Parts: sequence; C-alpha cells; structure tokens
Amino acid sequence: MKSETFATITKELIKRKQKMAQTEKKEKRYAQLTLGTSVVFAVMLSPLVRTDSLSLSSFTAAPLQMALAAAIFVFTVQMIASKRHADKKEGEFEDLRQEFIDRHEELWPEKLSQSEKDAYLKEMNQRYDINLYYRC
Repeated sequence: MKSETFATITKELIKRKQKMAQTEKKEKRYAQLTLGTSVVFAVMLSPLVRTDSLSLSSFTAAPLQMALAAAIFVFTVQMIASKRHADKKEGEFEDLRQEFIDRHEELWPEKLSQSEKDAYLKEMNQRYDINLYYRC
C-alpha cells in the first residue's frame, strides 16, 4: 500500500510540475506577444504624434492600428488569465510537494535503504527540478 501511494504521489508531482511549466511558458508567450504588439503599435503611432495629427478620427481611420490596439487588449487579458492559471498550478504543485515532505517517513517503501532514498531525492531534483529535500 505504501509503495502504491509513494508511486502515485511521485507520478502526480511530475505531472503537476510539467503542467506548471507549460502554463508558465504560455504566460511568458502572451507577455512577449503583448510587448511586441505594443512596440509595433507605438512605432506606428509615432509619426502621428510628431505631426500633431493624433486624433480619434485619424486613429480609427487606420484599420491596422485598430487591429493592433485590439490585439494588445486581447493579449493582455490572456496574459492575466494565464498568470492566474499558472499561480493556481504552482499552488497545487507546492501543496503536494509540501505534503510529500511532511509525510515522507510514512510514504517511503520500507525496503529502501537511506542511500536509495537519497538517490531518489537527488534524481527528482536533477531530472525533474523537484526539490523534495526540505520546505522552501
């Protein structure tokens, strides 16, 4: 029973770490898209600002500028949603990691020696970047 729980928690930790990494990548991608689109938008507006012809009618007359403004809005909303999702995934991962650390004595299979336990902890840290040594 213990080894089943141990294996289940290990698999779940790896799965949650991978999901967390995916959501963080998605968040960074939306941040980059927002920044890039904002730069392009600013470059397109700079001639209008220099000639003092920046009015609502000149802005709305250019469909590309409107599309860029809409894209900035959409990317910003997606970036915020991705950030919330990433924070949630990180919390779920950290909760399980903390549970493993708190309950490690009862979760370890009884047949494992201390050196095997240390090797497992080292492998989890190196291979999956999951620190199970201590609480952060």
